[in-house]
Amino acid sequence: MRTTLTTSPYQAEVDLRAMIDLLAVSRPTDRQDEHPSANSLYEMLSVPMQRDGVRLWRDTAARLIAYALVDVRYCNLYWEIHPAAAGLGLEDDIIAWASQYLPHGRRAWGLSTDNLTLDASCRSDDGDRIALLESHGFQALPERSVHLIRLLAEPIPAPTLPLGFVIRPVTGEQEVEALV
Repeated sequence: MRTTLTTSPYQAEVDLRAMIDLLAVSRPTDRQDEHPSANSLYEMLSVPMQRDGVRLWRDTAARLIAYALVDVRYCNLYWEIHPAAAGLGLEDDIIAWASQYLPHGRRAWGLSTDNLTLDASCRSDDGDRIALLESHGFQALPERSVHLIRLLAEPIPAPTLPLGFVIRPVTGEQEVEALV
């Protein structure tokens, strides 16, 4: 038997807070800064029209258990699902909603709807998400994101600059035009 869920569009900043809280419990600690991070959500949803590209799924107690965000400018789908909601088939609902929303959203932004493809990113070690995306007709692209980290236990070495280069602060307003 499927759990009864309700869906709704993004309505207020309280939804943003709930999305960020969901992100915190649905991702492992070492993946909290992956896109979209909490900061990215704040930035993306500061654009009123971008809020139209958000769908929320709530349980019978009105707790947010999933969200989907379609960035219509780049045809990207992002989503998070609460771990307790695994196995409910929400991914299928999310992809179906996003596929329907994308052309509508692009028209609202005055963007072309010719040859649309919906994109979603996935870690190369996330076999379940890869299988899910492939089952919906997504195909892997050669582009990859690289995530670099540096432990800060050791001091950061001074930069090595090419001969003739220096790092210095701007000396004042007289340099602004040249810098711009």
